[in-house]
Amino acid sequence: MIARISADVVRDGATLTLKTGSDLVFKASTAADDGVFDDFYTDYDKAFILASEKEGYEGFVRCLALNAGGAYEALATRFGAFCEYVLTVSDVATGIRIGGANLIAYPIPSNSAASDGVLAINLNYVFINAAWRHKGYFGRLIRELPLAALNLLQATNTVKLPISCFTAGSAPPILMFIEQNDPLRMPAADYARDTQLTGLDQLVRIGIWARLGAKIVDFDYVQPALSPGQSADENLVLAVLGVPGDVLSACLLRQHLLRFFAISVLKGGDPITNPTAGPQLGELQRLCEEGRQVSLLAAVNLAGAPGAAASLRSYLSREQGQ
Repeated sequence: MIARISADVVRDGATLTLKTGSDLVFKASTAADDGVFDDFYTDYDKAFILASEKEGYEGFVRCLALNAGGAYEALATRFGAFCEYVLTVSDVATGIRIGGANLIAYPIPSNSAASDGVLAINLNYVFINAAWRHKGYFGRLIRELPLAALNLLQATNTVKLPISCFTAGSAPPILMFIEQNDPLRMPAADYARDTQLTGLDQLVRIGIWARLGAKIVDFDYVQPALSPGQSADENLVLAVLGVPGDVLSACLLRQHLLRFFAISVLKGGDPITNPTAGPQLGELQRLCEEGRQVSLLAAVNLAGAPGAAASLRSYLSREQGQ
């Protein structure tokens, strides 16, 4: 049965359809068996080629399975409401599929009141299909995703969300986190291969995200291994969109990574005991208890020979006098 959840989202089982204000159509799913996931994965598998960054087919299936049943209830008891989505993106005029994304979203309440806080999104993967790149779709997609995620989460988890997240006419602050390749730490072969496939130099890509509002989180971030056959990825930086200033609460960052690591990365595993996630969460806990903030770095002056630096964070910190 097809049900209209709101003016924006139409739901048919696990499939949700949302038309954006910029003439894109998102077809999202919370499960792996309704056809949306297979369409998403077909395009995703062509867009991402580096083994270190790719989630496998079964990994996605495991993540989506956490959206329902006893697995969801156990995780929601620990972390509150959440939902992971895969989605395809089409042009409303042509109906042609032009890209896709995978993200997880959850409210993070403040320490003072469950109805006060932020909506946090981790944009795990986002891409424009090769034939439709350099046509303005990417910027439109990124600008639409935060509110789209709020609408999707309202449709799938309404009764379990803090009231400020879905009261008509209001929206909480929305922070969207992304992982990006660190151009100064990537192996040369990976740098060249990825640049050749996408047609974008790695530093140019950092600049594109910066113009869309992304700021680099000045924290020693390492992505835990996505599966037993993979290794932790030390060649990434964490960035965030939606923060108006140049600092981020260490407490909020810890709460975000706690959920992201436990659900999307570890598929229900314990991030506290994970050898990669645990130390990062411990450091953020220390900073949180001390009332500290984490600096956010603007990705500027990327043409200024950053190759002499050991990492993108160290280069930007030096440029900005931090």
